[in-house]
Amino acid sequence: MIAPALPINVVNKLIKKACDSNKEKKYFQLKWNNFSSTYETRWFFQKSYLRTFKALNLCIKYKINNPPEISYFLAEPCIEPTIPEDWSRKETTEEVDAFAKKLSWGLRYEFPEQYRTYDDYGEDETYKYTYIHFEDGQSGYNCAFIEENSCEDSLLGDYYTPMFHRAYVSVNGAIFPFFKEPQRECKSYPWNEETKNDEKPDLNYYSIKHLKRQRGMRIKTDGYREYSFKYFDEDKGEWKYESFTPHERRALLPYYENSDDGYYSD
Repeated sequence: MIAPALPINVVNKLIKKACDSNKEKKYFQLKWNNFSSTYETRWFFQKSYLRTFKALNLCIKYKINNPPEISYFLAEPCIEPTIPEDWSRKETTEEVDAFAKKLSWGLRYEFPEQYRTYDDYGEDETYKYTYIHFEDGQSGYNCAFIEENSCEDSLLGDYYTPMFHRAYVSVNGAIFPFFKEPQRECKSYPWNEETKNDEKPDLNYYSIKHLKRQRGMRIKTDGYREYSFKYFDEDKGEWKYESFTPHERRALLPYYENSDDGYYSD
């Protein structure tokens, strides 16, 4: 290659600047080869493009160290029972068998935390995502999704009262919100004295209690007493408020207000 008329460092800067303007992933530079006594073209990747591989590598390492959790899942709407439940009565083997049929196999995966910096405040915000994928019993799948962020004060260790930025479950195409972490629960089989069979293994599963009302993907609790929640109306492009019923607050919120004197019960 014939030596350019301009200094080689100026030529390389012009080439790189042109590639930056065109938002190209790579650019070339002219380098002198002492062996052939000529200028050669050598290609380089943009630093911004290389950072995507660094992020991908970190995600792969995180996935290896934090594999998805395989478990049973049960997504149920919050419906006030017509007959009060008798907690003293033990369930029969047949009743537990019927309950087991409602459970679905699935995966629960937590993505690595992400950080974003906003110029207005100059502070980093932390985001955490949890995704759950489970069978719907009809050769298809349902899913649940949680987005937490430091704006909602849900990543500071106070998991007793999480305020999700988004938390919803998709069941047969319908989207319902929920307001607390899926609970790890266990149901045991009673000892069958008549048949003398060995006791069946316990049923360990995640319980996802969700609001019966379809309110989309953007919804969260509002206010200290958590009487109400707000959701984003996609059709009208605005936030709207609705109230929890006492039963919904009791079932869906980590802590609910039991009386006006400020006493909370779990």
